[in-house]
Amino acid sequence: MLPTKPKYFASSHPCLDSEDDDRPDVWVLGLLGCFFQTFELAAFQSPVPRWLIALISDTGMRLSEAAGLAREDIVLDADIPHVIIRPHPWRRLKTKGSERILPLVGASLWAAKRASEASQHSPYLFPLYCNAKGCKANSASAALNKWLKQ
Repeated sequence: MLPTKPKYFASSHPCLDSEDDDRPDVWVLGLLGCFFQTFELAAFQSPVPRWLIALISDTGMRLSEAAGLAREDIVLDADIPHVIIRPHPWRRLKTKGSERILPLVGASLWAAKRASEASQHSPYLFPLYCNAKGCKANSASAALNKWLKQ
C-alpha cells in the first residue's frame, strides 16, 4: 500500500497547494522541487553555509573543527588533497585523538577549493566565524540551521 500525503502538507506547505491530490509521487516531487528552489535561492546568498556543509558532510569533521580551520590546514597541491585537523590558539580540539588528517574528495574538495580562494587575504579559512580571539562555532551552527530552514 502506498503512503498517503500527510494532512499537514495539504494546507501548510507552500510547495504543495493541491488539497485533492493524495498521490505520493506528486507530493514527494513537490517537496523535491521546493528543496531545489532553496538551493537556487542560495546561489544569491553567501556561499559559506554551502561550503561548510559540503566540508563536514564528506569528511566527517565536527562543525567547530571546520569553522576554526586555518588556510594552511587545507593542502590542495598534494597527491591526495587533504585537511589537517589540529589545535590552534583560537580553537582547541575536543580530544587529543581529534588530531588527524582527512582526505578531501567530492563535495569537500570542491568546498575547500572555493573557501580557500575566497579567504586569500585572511589566515582563516572561514574568517566570518573565526578570528584571533576565537572560533564562533555556535554562530556557524545557528547560521547553518537558519540557511537550511529557508
